[in-house]
Amino acid sequence: MKTKIRIFILCVTLVFTMVFFVSKHYLDRISTRMDSYANRMAIIYITHETLKHTLYIQKELVTMRDTGDEETYKMIKSYMNSLKSDIEALSSKIGYIYYMGLSDELFRVYAHHVGVLEMIVPKYIEAVNKFIDMKDLSERDIYWKQAIDKGKSVELFLKKLDEEVKNESVSMSKFLPTIINRLKWMGIISGIIIYGVVVTIPFIIFTYCPLYRGGIYPVLKKIREGKLDFEGDKLNSDPCTQEIISTVNVLIERLRQAQRSTEALTIIDPLTEAFNRRYFDMRIDEEMKRSIRYGAVFALSIIDIDHFKSINDTYGHQVGDVVLKEIVMIVKANTRETDIVARYGGEEFAILYPNTSKTGVLTHVERLRKAVENHKFLDIDRQITISIGVSDSAGKKDYKEVIKEADNNLYIAKNSGRNKCVIGDMSLI
Repeated sequence: MKTKIRIFILCVTLVFTMVFFVSKHYLDRISTRMDSYANRMAIIYITHETLKHTLYIQKELVTMRDTGDEETYKMIKSYMNSLKSDIEALSSKIGYIYYMGLSDELFRVYAHHVGVLEMIVPKYIEAVNKFIDMKDLSERDIYWKQAIDKGKSVELFLKKLDEEVKNESVSMSKFLPTIINRLKWMGIISGIIIYGVVVTIPFIIFTYCPLYRGGIYPVLKKIREGKLDFEGDKLNSDPCTQEIISTVNVLIERLRQAQRSTEALTIIDPLTEAFNRRYFDMRIDEEMKRSIRYGAVFALSIIDIDHFKSINDTYGHQVGDVVLKEIVMIVKANTRETDIVARYGGEEFAILYPNTSKTGVLTHVERLRKAVENHKFLDIDRQITISIGVSDSAGKKDYKEVIKEADNNLYIAKNSGRNKCVIGDMSLI
């Protein structure tokens, strides 16, 4: 009997070893594809932001050509700093894709456009700075024209890039369900293999054990019925039976852990352990349908960490990752169990408040803002703040309208001094 048990253990070990290495191989491939997906989505987002900042600068240059509003000049310079940071971020994301060997023909077109932008954006910024700093009106007009012309070139390349990455977003939307289906299939295949270990191999070995009606037979029957909870002491007390039951229980628990891990992988952001963007999109769509059907208003907050890029530049990306984790901890500590906390993208987070209007979260968002402002972050010797934009579903027919309102309010908060909460026409300082 001991020989048979050793054979059983060896077979189980071999099967699990095979499952582990096959799963690891495919998970590594999926992880690489997910990294590529995340970076490509970041390129899409940053391109849109870069174009937005360029259009803002061009608009302000036209409006303020003959005025000397110092505050407006400061705003233009702020946009130019954002433009410079955006180009650096685009270059970094593209370099990462090349480093990982995940580039394709379309991606090389992106890289070409960004390479051109890296050359002309500094000249554009230089021309705008000269226009702002020039006191002589005649020369100032010359630099204004140069700035406008160079801005048109930047705008042209950005619009081309923006149009191309819109097509990329379509392919990305098809890519993510493919990855999720692969994860599901991996879970199914792993389950089949483990089920084979749990049922087939033990059944062969059980032929050498007493097949009492009150012993092994109830175990197999429960497994076939999908009832995986049972206690060995309620079955036959034969040592062979009890040892096999113990082994089966271990295998079942590992199967459950594998299923939980696969489910969590599809909805949880691995860095912050908040929900990911995919889960957020699914939940806000559900809440919008509920709001339209039953009139149940829900609120949305979009949170952005102020000057997060300077944190990465000053302290490094590892410290930046720690800050993101601590922000999520603070947010979760200041939300209800029914609220949905998700990583919206980069340093942005979103909170869904079911059955709550935007006026109903006034106290919450201000308490959250103060909690972050007063928190002492690890390895950071300066204060960190957040800006928050809030909206709700009242009067809206699409969840995109809810997101757009919250995003606009966030923009107002960030461009009116940061460290603020903006809810409609209300700004909480």
